[in-house]
Amino acid sequence: ESCLESFHNQGVEEEEMEKLLNQDKVFDEFHVHSLDELYTAVSNKNPAPLALIQFLNVRKKPVEPKIDHHNSALDDHNPVTVEGATNIAVTLAKCCSPVPGDDIVGYITRGKGITVHRVNCPNVANEAKRLIPVKWKEDLGISTYPVDLSIYANDRPGLVADILALLSSKGASVNDLRAHIIVATMNSVVNLTIYVPDSKTLDDDTQALLGVKGVYEVNRVNH
Repeated sequence: ESCLESFHNQGVEEEEMEKLLNQDKVFDEFHVHSLDELYTAVSNKNPAPLALIQFLNVRKKPVEPKIDHHNSALDDHNPVTVEGATNIAVTLAKCCSPVPGDDIVGYITRGKGITVHRVNCPNVANEAKRLIPVKWKEDLGISTYPVDLSIYANDRPGLVADILALLSSKGASVNDLRAHIIVATMNSVVNLTIYVPDSKTLDDDTQALLGVKGVYEVNRVNH
């Protein structure tokens, strides 16, 4: 996918793209000296266009997971089944963001159906009386689910670009990236949302992130 095509998919036309890219902060981050050098680097897939988009915080409204639009327990698009359920609303909890392959449990809400949590979610740890068994369907088709990650690393130039390039190479979609430095230790914390089809893919991506130079810890976030 070309740089122009990637930006176009975000709603950015060529003239605006060039203005965004033709900045010293972009050149410094991606270790080039001019726009031409940057385009050459992108053509060699280092960096990937996604890394530029994320660094410049170019955003397009993300596509919500299918579960948000199909909330009946009987809906074919709902990834979770509830034994004995009829036409009851079932949604995935945003606090712990379960994905297929996670061990899950259903929480009976007051007037809002059933919310599906990971079994180790602290928000339902003391709610045994309102928990019921649920399970993932066996044939889920093609869909992805959001998971929030916190990545801890020794700060260095190009860290965020390398993280994004790695995720791009793994085919992972990324949204809502935020990074900050802990001044006392000069360590970086990169928070982002990654979209994955299942827990195995998430584990694979997490292990790959630990291979990025400087990264020493990757945590799945509970809210």
